[in-house]
Amino acid sequence: MSQEMLTALGLLSIECQVLQELVFTQLIDHFDQLKCRRDLQAGNCNMYNLC
Repeated sequence: MSQEMLTALGLLSIECQVLQELVFTQLIDHFDQLKCRRDLQAGNCNMYNLC
């Protein structure tokens, strides 16, 4: 393979890893917010006992 192709493959690999981490981070944050909202509605959370 040429150097340009290897460089392009390396960049694609790095970008893929970053994209996967961002997506999982957003999903985790979203579900955490949903859980906390549900706990607040149930009275399980307050300002002293955060979710």
